[in-house]
Amino acid sequence: MKKYTALGLAFMLAMPAMSTAALADGTEPEETEIEEVVENENENENENVENEETTEDTTEETTEEGTGLELEELDSLSLEEAVERALNNSPMLIEMKYQTEILESQYGDANHNFRDLERDIKDLEDTREDLRDMQSSGGGRTFQERLAIQNQLELIDDKIKGLEDALENLKSGKATLAYNEAEFEESVKMTATANFSQLLMTKDQLGLQRQAYQSKEKEMAVLKLQYDLGMVSLDDYNKNRRDLLRQKTDLKKAEEQYTKDMVEYTLDLGIGYHAAFELEPMELDNLELLEQETETSELVENSFVYKKQLETISLAEYTRDQVYEDDDSTSFQKTEQDLNVELEKEKLVQLKLDLEEAIRTLYHDVAVGYQALEDAELDYQYAKEDYEILRKQYELGLISRINYELASTSVDQARIAYEGAKQSYFLLTKQVEMLEAGVIQTGA
Repeated sequence: MKKYTALGLAFMLAMPAMSTAALADGTEPEETEIEEVVENENENENENVENEETTEDTTEETTEEGTGLELEELDSLSLEEAVERALNNSPMLIEMKYQTEILESQYGDANHNFRDLERDIKDLEDTREDLRDMQSSGGGRTFQERLAIQNQLELIDDKIKGLEDALENLKSGKATLAYNEAEFEESVKMTATANFSQLLMTKDQLGLQRQAYQSKEKEMAVLKLQYDLGMVSLDDYNKNRRDLLRQKTDLKKAEEQYTKDMVEYTLDLGIGYHAAFELEPMELDNLELLEQETETSELVENSFVYKKQLETISLAEYTRDQVYEDDDSTSFQKTEQDLNVELEKEKLVQLKLDLEEAIRTLYHDVAVGYQALEDAELDYQYAKEDYEILRKQYELGLISRINYELASTSVDQARIAYEGAKQSYFLLTKQVEMLEAGVIQTGA
């Protein structure tokens, strides 16, 4: 799933002031040029429609015939359902699940064999003791017989060491796999939530962009009357006309991109997208400031990445001890293993510092995000109050209807900014949930 790029709140909503210019010089607007632009735009629209139809046909064929996926038809989708589907129904996640199940099966077999391995070790140790007893009591044995017994003892020692090494590696690998699975699951939840939130925000921004275009159309109608009365110059009229056309093109592109993102998002969740499908709004009205309750050291030590590094150190120490117990090991080999252990321990020290910094940064971002949320709420309230004043002025005939309607844009902008602040803060709270679950994002 691609990361969706926010359209941003700046949709070029600035509406040029209809400044009174000198009387027109008598020439007509560049109607021919404007008509050509409109005609070219219409041709482009027709081409886009044909391309869209072709794309839709291709998408249906690929979905139904190429991939064999059975997409479910839904009218709406909640955040909770989206997260659940991301964990269980997404084609990519299903593949990951199968891979995980294969690994789990392999480790399950290994766990089943642990007791057999331990019994094998016990049997070999018993055999070794029997051979040693035979060697110690075989006063009349020949040199060749004693040498054969010694060789068997060495072979048994090597086999025991091999079994112990395998057992240690399996245990460490199983623990690391469990940490990876838990970490991956939390990351999937966060990604699904972020994408869901981004699509909702994009939809709101598109609504604002459409409203801006409609306001521009009304402004152009007024501008045309002003031009006809000689109050606006030809250059100003033509410039605003071209701006309107560009705004229409930008709106169409944004709508097409949104549809494309929705198709990709729903496809990943096993849902067939259609025009009536919509994402259900999230409940974001009771957001509160989150403060750190768990000690930083505890959060660090409970994190999956920290535990995995501890496993790495444990395995390095085991390997070092085995080298030291091997009579054939050289001083260089022992020094190398000592350095490996120290290196992994140093990595743990640095990792701890990085995780502590990430935790501090996250809670700082939470505080900043909550303040931004409160500021946006206040701005929205002020915008509504200002608009109410304009409404009264309109009712008293102090301002025109067109200016009154255009002023509503500022209220919608403030509302979208407020909704965006709520969703941004909501995602920060989800990062805190990930932190508590053991996932710390260091940004590395």
